[in-house]
Amino acid sequence: MHIEALDLDRLPSHLLVGGGYVVLEFAQAFVRFGSRATVLERGPQLLPREDRDVARPFSSFSASMA
Repeated sequence: MHIEALDLDRLPSHLLVGGGYVVLEFAQAFVRFGSRATVLERGPQLLPREDRDVARPFSSFSASMA
């Protein structure tokens, strides 16, 4: 994704995103702008490339944004 992803004429009402950190950051921005976001992750945790102790607090924070 590039910065152009934030340069839209209208906000999407709903986003479907994966569980990687870059996409989660963009999803968080869109949620704060008023969109809804659904995170789809095939594995047992968000941020699959990170250690569990790093991913766990972020997962809790992301759930609180819903």
